[in-house]
Amino acid sequence: MFVFSLCALFFSGACSLMVSFDEPGEPACNMLPPDCSVESCLEKPECAWQECNPDIVYYDSPPSCDQDQQCVYSEADGVTCLADFFFSEGNFYGLCDQNRCPHGGVCIQGMVGSPAICVPYCNVYSHSRCPDGGTCYNTDDSALVDVCFRSDGCDPVKNRGCDSGMGCYMIFNSETSCLPAGPQLANDRCKIAWDCAGGHVCSEIVAGETYGKCIKVCEDIAQCGMNETCVPIGVYGLCQGPIPVK
Repeated sequence: MFVFSLCALFFSGACSLMVSFDEPGEPACNMLPPDCSVESCLEKPECAWQECNPDIVYYDSPPSCDQDQQCVYSEADGVTCLADFFFSEGNFYGLCDQNRCPHGGVCIQGMVGSPAICVPYCNVYSHSRCPDGGTCYNTDDSALVDVCFRSDGCDPVKNRGCDSGMGCYMIFNSETSCLPAGPQLANDRCKIAWDCAGGHVCSEIVAGETYGKCIKVCEDIAQCGMNETCVPIGVYGLCQGPIPVK
């Protein structure tokens, strides 16, 4: 049986970038001005409690830090305020701008030399909204932080349907997304899906290993290499040798 969660398909070894919290932050609507209601708090920036907390780190959250700062997740510090310098006006789901992303996202790169991509934060239960038509997908790594991807309907078997420089990647089930493509091919090492060329996934990184392996997406055995079979994992399949890779 093949179980490909978001971490297996996209974030093998990179899920530590997603921060979890032992205790939730204070509600965003504490200490409201007299003319603000709890229901309208998050719709009115002037009503937001001026302290950074886990409920207001998303792309459309109201201001919650001092002027020229933004509230973000930090792997080292939990939730913190960072200067505007650390953010860019770039595009979600696209390449990072010198390791910077728009507010509400994180720049994720697998191996050196592979694309670094801005991925928006979301929460499937409390904040499922995503920018630019994206969909919020649950991750196994954090109870509070999930991530957004756009379903583009591209073809991951033929790696078609994306613009130049982009590759087609499986997201969940039959859904696929166009993302900046990496250079690694089948059986090359990887840490994240876009380390690989479009039309591949990155296998799970098992205990004791540093890297996973790029695996080609298929529909039948003719698309796989010698001594490989196309093992179904839903709508599509993965090319697997005599010893399957998770």
